Amino acid sequence: MWAKHVLIKELLQARPLIYVLAGYYLIGFTCFFLSYDIINFTVVDEVPYPFLGFSFLSYYYIGAYFIAIVMGFWQTLWEFGRGTWLFYLHRPKRRGELILAKVFSGLIIVQVVTLLPALLFGLYISVPGVLPAPFEWWMVVGFFKPWALLPLVYLGAFSSGMRDARWYVSKLFPFITASALTFVLSVGELPFEL
Repeated sequence: MWAKHVLIKELLQARPLIYVLAGYYLIGFTCFFLSYDIINFTVVDEVPYPFLGFSFLSYYYIGAYFIAIVMGFWQTLWEFGRGTWLFYLHRPKRRGELILAKVFSGLIIVQVVTLLPALLFGLYISVPGVLPAPFEWWMVVGFFKPWALLPLVYLGAFSSGMRDARWYVSKLFPFITASALTFVLSVGELPFEL
């Protein structure tokens, strides 16, 4: 029962992030249909195909990784800054359960908030006549590989925020490691030979 309350609290605190991400995606999808490439700042002659083009996916994952990183740091540094960690840690629940509830709620928020716009956009472009080419749902498969790596970035940011260390020494080590691992896994092969 108390985990539900933690989820609601985290969702209420993440509302500004969710609003920023919703505006970001709304502007991006509008520019996509107006044939404007935001990444290269150019007007495209024809509408690029969504979920298959590099420009669309890179624009989408800039927002997705941004929310994963900010949500991980927000959940930890926000509590440290406001001094509420001591209040949480002296509750009648175990510390591991509390931290697990915060991590679980953060993962739910990150995954749902980043998946919902993609599903709505996929449903919209699957309507016949929206795109000048046929749409098949197998074309969305490439979208889910980077999306499945979002928890790794989130957990790296969360654990970096939890560390009691100096920023310039070792506080960012989990985040940097998770980001590097995410990059290697999203590329699909190692940049060097073992």
